Amino acid sequence: TLLSNECKNGIFVAPTLIEITHIGELKHEVFGPVVHVIRFAPAALDKVIAEINSSGYGLTQGLHSRIESTAKKVFKSIKAGNIYINRNMVGAVVGVQPFGGEGLSGTGPKAGGPLYLYRLVESKCHPNINGTWCSYEFSALSAFIAKLGDIGFNSAEEKELANYANDAKHKSPLTIQVNLPGPTGELNFMFFAKRGQILCTANSKLDYARQIICALATDNTVILPEDQYSQKFSAILPTHITLVKDIEQTPDINAVLIAKNYPDYSHMAVSLAKRDGLLVMSIHEDMQGMYNLNLLTTERTVSNNITATGGNVQLMSINDTI
Repeated sequence: TLLSNECKNGIFVAPTLIEITHIGELKHEVFGPVVHVIRFAPAALDKVIAEINSSGYGLTQGLHSRIESTAKKVFKSIKAGNIYINRNMVGAVVGVQPFGGEGLSGTGPKAGGPLYLYRLVESKCHPNINGTWCSYEFSALSAFIAKLGDIGFNSAEEKELANYANDAKHKSPLTIQVNLPGPTGELNFMFFAKRGQILCTANSKLDYARQIICALATDNTVILPEDQYSQKFSAILPTHITLVKDIEQTPDINAVLIAKNYPDYSHMAVSLAKRDGLLVMSIHEDMQGMYNLNLLTTERTVSNNITATGGNVQLMSINDTI
């Protein structure tokens, strides 16, 4: 499309479609009236989702599908802060579609959401949100608690940590879906997903155990610096706990838990700041010995135009004359 004469004296880009073969051809975000197109077969959907997630960016995701199972697969798997189904991807409304990305597109909190104010203040108050309970199996956490004796904890410590884990399960955001208002014919809700890999920093075996419990209660995996305690933790749950020697050379740290009595926080902060890639959120232990579990998850909002599901087929067809 040629630009009009009014655009000759500026730097403008006409609305453009560009077909590519793989999302890896895009090395950074492209802003403007540019749409990159990749063709794929329906059977390759899982592969396409994995490729999108590998980009590291996660602001918005759009999907058009009249198949509810497909829509659910996408919004449960895609790493994006706002997912729009069978509707446009602009015009987020405060309180209806809380807006914010994840990964390289943001660390939270979501603007205009029910938890927004609480993320900006130091408060022990719990927001009164309109939520629906969701079942969740804390299998990794249960396996960890069952093996505490292998690490050398005594019976009193095991009981304390088991109670701590039950409290973390009760407070885990993974067990709630937030119902959001919206116009007739539109379903809006917010759910929570794991943040990713959580670095634990402590100088006692008990403090490490509490941090691991919080990470597992939010479905995250754990990174531990190699020291006198971490080897045993990794041995009992190697699928969820990884040891590292050099934090500055460790990719994909999504957050760091910091114990109250951890003495090397300033040095740790400098090491994290030297890393390329994602910004790392620091989460400090509170006076009750707990960590804010909401910060260990990402908030994802789904806005679904439910009138398009099972409605007029022409609503979902492309007019070739346009």
